[in-house]
Amino acid sequence: MNKTISITTDLRDYIERLHYQVVRYSDLLCTVNRECCRMTDDEWNSSFLYYQGLYEEADAEFSCAMDIIYEMYGHEIGNENWRVDFHKCAIVIGNDLSNEIDEMDESYADQLDRLFPRDIDGEIHINDNRAKDITLQVTDACNMACTYCYQHDKGAHSMSFDTGKRFLDMILDSDDRTNQYITSENCNGAIISFIGGEPWIEIELISKLSDYFLGELFRRKHPWAIKFMFSICSNGLLHFDERVQSYLERHKNHLHYGISIDGNKELHDSCRVDLNGNGTYERAIAAVSNYVHSFGGRIGSKMTIAPGNVCYVYKAVKSMIEYGYRSIHLNCVYEKGWETHHATDLYWQLHKLTDWLVDSGLNKEVSLSIFDKQCGHPLSPEENMNWCGGTGLMLAVDWKGDIYPCLRYMESSVGDFLPAYIIGSVSDGIMTCDTHCNRVQCLSCITRRSQSTDECYYCPIASGCGWCSAYNYEVFGTPDQRATFICIMHKARALANVYYWRKSGVSYEMDCKKEWAVEIIGEDEYENLSNMKVGDS
Repeated sequence: MNKTISITTDLRDYIERLHYQVVRYSDLLCTVNRECCRMTDDEWNSSFLYYQGLYEEADAEFSCAMDIIYEMYGHEIGNENWRVDFHKCAIVIGNDLSNEIDEMDESYADQLDRLFPRDIDGEIHINDNRAKDITLQVTDACNMACTYCYQHDKGAHSMSFDTGKRFLDMILDSDDRTNQYITSENCNGAIISFIGGEPWIEIELISKLSDYFLGELFRRKHPWAIKFMFSICSNGLLHFDERVQSYLERHKNHLHYGISIDGNKELHDSCRVDLNGNGTYERAIAAVSNYVHSFGGRIGSKMTIAPGNVCYVYKAVKSMIEYGYRSIHLNCVYEKGWETHHATDLYWQLHKLTDWLVDSGLNKEVSLSIFDKQCGHPLSPEENMNWCGGTGLMLAVDWKGDIYPCLRYMESSVGDFLPAYIIGSVSDGIMTCDTHCNRVQCLSCITRRSQSTDECYYCPIASGCGWCSAYNYEVFGTPDQRATFICIMHKARALANVYYWRKSGVSYEMDCKKEWAVEIIGEDEYENLSNMKVGDS
């Protein structure tokens, strides 16, 4: 049995930041070597020597920090093997130690934000200093026909290499064309996301643009060189294309790759079908297995709950956990269609899931985003922040070269209902006319208070209730008015959190208003939940 020694979060974050830098500089040296054929001899030599020096400096600082930790805790460590476990915020001592450093269960953007914090007043600003998610829609074509897809206008268009190159040049140059919307000084890092439709349809383009971006980072000695990642979310149908396999191998050290799977076969195939109406579960699972076992990759996991599949949630999550997933993000769609019986179904599905997780002890190993101790409480004053990435933390360009605050504002998403919410173009730049400036200004001013009615803002369970600013725009014609179709499902989630945390042995208080709680779970269950003590079965 390994022994653990708790350390402060400040010390953990300091060590993790140094370790992160060592690993990324090491990856960079390997990548520079691999990309040498794309550079002149002088460019390669200059880049390699530059990053080698930074690697040696970072490695020396990391080694020194680990020596200091041993000086602090050596009397407890002795001659045993030990390492810092970032996830547990502790020193782990013993002979049975993994050679791998545990990664935090968080997004790459949030990890950068934590490891390289910004000095800002807490409000979301267009120019706040954190990682930007920069999205390129390489095609609007797709080889599937998912029933809940938010893209209204799928076509057969593809981005040209010139359009993608001009967009990447714009954000790397950080000149007047970006109007300070995004610069290396006001962003901790960058996540370059390739989307569709189905992005692998344009694997050749993705590969060329990735090579170009990498080469420019090296040639410019850009600060994002150790603070960037490529990101691709795929349906998995083209995963075994040899060109895709080659890309995954080349970029696996700086790639966040997600393959969409909605839990078990029954749930997945009810919504995620190909163009012939056939289920795609088996093909998606085969892709996941290949990526994990052949590339050593960590696969992203996300389940989308829609009115047509809410009755499958328990079976779906159980199936994914049994398959090996330990972190699963579940979210209900924001769109219209939710009714009270869906909320009732969700509560009892999560109730059944709680029983299985707690009774098996898996609740101590598995992280499910739908169970959150911060969910279901009144808003505190600091929670007025608007967290939606589409209001300044993201940037997207479509296949034509038009630029948007996020991909949900694209023409392919809002369809013919409203004008696409364009804020620039690769030809002209960002915020180069009054209309675009006014749109960005509107986004930068959005807070929870500004977009919410009194009923929403002062709701006793407001914390954790989500929204999408682009969907707000689609419904109301403005991003600063909140669509509340998800309200009934948030209430069901909040009630389920009471049951989950109390059964898990964690104190959890929530103001469950009887008038709406009974509507969802019934009188008897409301009384059971209200009287439930911590640790009750």
